[in-house]
Parts: sequence; structure tokens; C-alpha cells
Amino acid sequence: MVPRPKSEAWLLCGLNYRSNAGCDELEEAPGNDNSPKSLKKQLAALMGHDPSAEEQADWIKSGRIDPANISMPSFTAFRDALELAINNALNPC
Repeated sequence: MVPRPKSEAWLLCGLNYRSNAGCDELEEAPGNDNSPKSLKKQLAALMGHDPSAEEQADWIKSGRIDPANISMPSFTAFRDALELAINNALNPC
């Protein structure tokens, strides 16, 4: 998967980083880690530390982040493509 701009956008959305606003602005957030408002920095600020890949994976496994609740065009496109690939793999022609 290659999320746009980065997977942190999807994680921030899934963590309801702004419960009173949608996640649309994350689609256009800077993917550059050197940006003052980089998604990695936003995620670290929200969590109070720089979460490891293992910790981020645990958020999904534990249900802290429910992928069904991530409403972003880039994530929806990824999920749809993944579902199609799985269906094609399970039901070959």
C-alpha cells in the first residue's frame, strides 16, 4: 500500500484527532517529514511520543482504530482495491 500522503493521515483520522472536524485536510497535508506540520509530528504530538510501527499495528489489532470509521477518499480507494484483490484471489476465474 502507498497511502497519500502517508499512513499517519489515516491513523490520525482513525484516532479522531479532531473529533469536531472531518479528515479532509489530512488528504492534502505535507508528506515531507521535515515540514513543521508533518503528519509524523502531528501523530507524535497527539500521542505524546513517537509511536513505533508495532504500537501503531496494535491500535488496529486492539480495535482502538476501526478502519471502518476512517472516512478519507485515499483510504476508501485503498480499501476498495484491497477488497477486489482479495475477492479475485479467493474466487479465481
